[in-house]
Amino acid sequence: MVGAVILFAFVLAVLFVPRNLTVGSVNNKDIQSAPTNNRYEFRVYALNQTSIKISENGTYFSFNIGDLPFGLGSLQFGDFRTDTNYSLSYYGGSGILVNARGENATISIRESTGKLISEVRYHGQGLVVLSGETKYCSYPSGVTWNGTDAMVQDWRAGTWAPDDGILIEHPKNVTLSDAKFYVMVFEPAGNILIPEYEVAPVIALTLLLVAFLRNRKAGP
Repeated sequence: MVGAVILFAFVLAVLFVPRNLTVGSVNNKDIQSAPTNNRYEFRVYALNQTSIKISENGTYFSFNIGDLPFGLGSLQFGDFRTDTNYSLSYYGGSGILVNARGENATISIRESTGKLISEVRYHGQGLVVLSGETKYCSYPSGVTWNGTDAMVQDWRAGTWAPDDGILIEHPKNVTLSDAKFYVMVFEPAGNILIPEYEVAPVIALTLLLVAFLRNRKAGP
């Protein structure tokens, strides 16, 4: 499933992304409030890269948890459709977007603790999406977390956090740069702030939304 997402992301990148495009920085300024409505809306927050270090095993990235405008502990996990008060924010998914260049290879992602999160095939595209997968049968007993969603659960449990860093393992024929960690949420419409995105963040959000829609399976 993750491989299919990366292939699809590659097609989108070829069609819509200029060759020299990088992930770029996220500007959280110049925002305006949306009108209050009794509904939930989808929102994506980007945690910008704070450091990068290249090693023999791959590339280390750390992310700024201060870019998330609320504490992760305040997020609800479960089905936002059961909340008729429209007053809480619910977890909607996660992903990591990385600029890349190189040849075909296998890429793996690990937390700073050494915990293996996932492995994907890289096929030389300029953008790589490392996504999460959450399967809900019932909450909380019938839910499973995989990929970057498992990392969010470790973050929630206090055993890892984005500012602790990740290692993306890759061979020397692959070069990675400019990573972002995305946290996706469902928020009451009255709380939504609409940023004036530049081109690169818009494409990044599109890629992650594709990964999110393909991977998330919601149940009653």
